[in-house]
Amino acid sequence: MKAFTVQKFIGVIELKWGMLIIAIFDILLGLLGYLVSGVLSGDEVFRYIMPLCYFIHFIGCILIIVSIFVQKYQLVICYLITGIIRLAFVVTIFVVQIIKGYNDIAMYIVEIIILVLGIYFMICVYSWFVQLGGKLCC
Repeated sequence: MKAFTVQKFIGVIELKWGMLIIAIFDILLGLLGYLVSGVLSGDEVFRYIMPLCYFIHFIGCILIIVSIFVQKYQLVICYLITGIIRLAFVVTIFVVQIIKGYNDIAMYIVEIIILVLGIYFMICVYSWFVQLGGKLCC
């Protein structure tokens, strides 16, 4: 299924180098997201699971960088899996914060930016995965 693939990062940068930009930027974005979502640190599920997920996603970002030089689609799979988990966390955190009545507009803006960029990054990384010869099934 190539419907959700791109040929170039932001339409102008070769996908390979776009992966480097994504990995570096995503590491910084993940750190920011983790710090901003610290509001939920009182919730035990988020306190223990989020750091683990962000750490695994960090490893996925490192593997994306490695995949630029050792072009194996298997190196991209970790990022794709943790990227989906991270997006689910961002949506969950957003909903929980709304339900709990948090009124921090800056936090909501950062989370929306993380969500939108996360979706675009997932599309780009999936495109890289396909370019390296990976398939979702069969």
